[in-house]
Amino acid sequence: RTANGLQTGSSDLGLGFKYELPQRGRFTYGVDGLFTAATGTGGYSSGAPTQTLDVDISYAASPAVGLGTTLTGADLSGYGAAGNRARYSAFIPSFVLTAQIPHAYQFYAELVGQSKLAPDQGGHVFTDFGLQKLLGPYLELDVEYGVSFTPVGGTKFNYLGIGTGIRLK
Repeated sequence: RTANGLQTGSSDLGLGFKYELPQRGRFTYGVDGLFTAATGTGGYSSGAPTQTLDVDISYAASPAVGLGTTLTGADLSGYGAAGNRARYSAFIPSFVLTAQIPHAYQFYAELVGQSKLAPDQGGHVFTDFGLQKLLGPYLELDVEYGVSFTPVGGTKFNYLGIGTGIRLK
């Protein structure tokens, strides 16, 4: 929602990968990445391809509760205040709490920081909450809702996201 009314659109489509190392005690380590193509609409697209590389660490606090962090290095593209597109880098750490619920559901709450939002802007902090459902051993559905704590371009945002994960083995 802006001064001009409600803004809607779609973000860039991406393709990612994830590799998890064998579990060590209560810890799991992994690496993953994401490539996006500039397929979004209006202000929801970066205007050029982007790439991220993540290091993931999780800890099983109990059989149903987990804690984790993801440390992301990102090569991004975006628009500066003057409207010019430029590439920039960002560091994006996140911390997550997960809770498995019966019938193959998992709830999560995540706190995310981003060092830079655009070539000439500082960062922000936001949170998202989601529900994941395993639809079988190789397919997962994810629905999430996010809220910003710090303004982006003078405004705060909320979003709704839907995604899927496919396990290849």
